[in-house]
Amino acid sequence: MPVFETKCDSCEHEWEDIYFPGEPLPTVCPECGVEGQVRKLISLTANGRVELYGHDLKSKLKEDGRKLKSEALKNENVLANLIGENKYHTQEVQRTEAKKVRPKIKTSKTGKRIEQ
Repeated sequence: MPVFETKCDSCEHEWEDIYFPGEPLPTVCPECGVEGQVRKLISLTANGRVELYGHDLKSKLKEDGRKLKSEALKNENVLANLIGENKYHTQEVQRTEAKKVRPKIKTSKTGKRIEQ
């Protein structure tokens, strides 16, 4: 049985219903009761899923990977979820320790770099 999405232009109510082939679509809105304002919507098939193969799939995965990497660089929670909290914590500790050991470099008035 095909499932049709319908919408009332009067009250903006949307609903789905199953209709037998050849059966006319409703003309009365079940929400507001107005007649003649109901229309069939164009809906996606297969529950809105699209299957990708080959080059299209590779391109989509690469694009998703770039977006995820960008998001991980902006948000430490996303990064921790991607690499695991233990690994993230270990890296943060190592980064903090490296900052303590690293010499501080200043620039003199003449433009020379001075280590402290």
